Amino acid sequence: MREEPTKITIASGKGGVGKSLVTSTIATALKEKYRIIIGDCDADTPNQKIYFSKYIYDKEERQIIAGEKAFVNEELCDNCKKCSVCPYNAITFKEHAIINSLLCEGCGLCKIVCPRKAIELKEIENAKLIKYKTRFGMKIISAQLKPGESGSGKIVDEVKKEAEKEAKEEKADLILYDSAAGIGCPVISSVKNSDYVILVVEPTPSSFNDMRRTNEVVKEFNIKTGCVINNSNFNEDIKEEIREYCNKENIDLLDEIPNDKRFIKAITQLEPAILYDKTLKRYFIKTLNKVEEICEQTNN
Repeated sequence: MREEPTKITIASGKGGVGKSLVTSTIATALKEKYRIIIGDCDADTPNQKIYFSKYIYDKEERQIIAGEKAFVNEELCDNCKKCSVCPYNAITFKEHAIINSLLCEGCGLCKIVCPRKAIELKEIENAKLIKYKTRFGMKIISAQLKPGESGSGKIVDEVKKEAEKEAKEEKADLILYDSAAGIGCPVISSVKNSDYVILVVEPTPSSFNDMRRTNEVVKEFNIKTGCVINNSNFNEDIKEEIREYCNKENIDLLDEIPNDKRFIKAITQLEPAILYDKTLKRYFIKTLNKVEEICEQTNN
């Protein structure tokens, strides 16, 4: 039997299509059967804490280093302006070069071109890692980037590292990773080393297009994938296209969740949907069965 927990990532291409809804629903529906850790991998806009606000009773925070910034040694700088090649326009000049920390991406080009070696890269605390404790015994590991900072791919790695550490200490069976939207570094960091990925999509042109692009990322890792269609009654024609795409790509077609005002009411009440209304669980049956199936496969 494998000693580490099952890892399932919930992803999408487009933001706002229901990743956090699906993640929080899986967690609350299976909390009696499995010990679960949630890793909120969206360091720009983490939302899992909102879904569980009523049930969080404690949190711990610590600063983390996941990026670099350029700094000027004013005594060495002779104002030659060669560092004006900065691709982010982060450098201006007075008596010496001045670096705008909000614009600097830490790429290091200015350091390379500086003939006086007056510029150096320094590690910075660009985010905080937060651990929430809930009344269910379930923990949520999250991170928040400081405004204007970058490096969210590395920060996702920190979230996952902490989630796996907590899972080991708690002897957890399942880690659910709520991915950021898109196809960039945060998503790649979220998906890698997962046992299964659930793609959440709405039947709209933009969401379907972005979901396909995210699937191309997931395929690079050779990870089995499922699909949940949220707000499934938006557009029947696009919904059928999504079904055909899933069949072609060998993606498990899981649940089709209709637009239901109770989901909105649940989040306004700061609680997961099926705790707000237990009857909403019927919309997630295939997804929950698949998660249980993956847990059984990976732990035997």
